[in-house]
Amino acid sequence: NIYDNKFHKKGLVFIDDKQAKKLDNVTVLENDILFNITGASVCRCCIVESDYLPARVNQHVSIIRANEKISPVYLHHILISPKIKAELLVIAQGSATREAITKIQLEEFKIPVPPIVNA
Repeated sequence: NIYDNKFHKKGLVFIDDKQAKKLDNVTVLENDILFNITGASVCRCCIVESDYLPARVNQHVSIIRANEKISPVYLHHILISPKIKAELLVIAQGSATREAITKIQLEEFKIPVPPIVNA
């Protein structure tokens, strides 16, 4: 369902409140970035819009949440930029069994962040 710059509704699975409660650790918030971490769609990402909430992710998706030092829109554009996407794909192709990128690899990946200037 995750594509660069967009999210496709087709094929979404709906869960009840009981199932959702068990998945509290993978709760998606508005403006989170969903990042595919396995398979042929590895490294595709999009920003979550409020229309899709409440939501949870499965084991093939990582949630990237911007902090006060970076805009989610900027972060998303960096992640899908050709140079950064190519670097991430090289990391993902280094997996032993299939294209994949781990949580640790994502956490250690350096993103260029310009200084914030207050006007």
